[in-house]
Amino acid sequence: MDTLGLYAFGLPDVQYHFRGLDPNAVVSHAYNVAYYQFEYDAPIESGHTVDGIDPAVQWTCRYESALIQPAREVLDIAPGEYAAGNRE
Repeated sequence: MDTLGLYAFGLPDVQYHFRGLDPNAVVSHAYNVAYYQFEYDAPIESGHTVDGIDPAVQWTCRYESALIQPAREVLDIAPGEYAAGNRE
């Protein structure tokens, strides 16, 4: 899942690949992170963490290539134990 649209403003979109989470909760999380990135000119850097859906759990962020088109750099958020796929 990704936000697909922030790149039009010169900002990275937010991407998640996950399993076992409510997609609606992930959409809400993505909206909040995307809004923060937009409002504060993309302050999240690779290696930073953000609160997960459960604020007591931190999710790691890093920049990587988007999994879907268009090709672009995205901020990938790894949702801890719910992460799916490989991250290099």
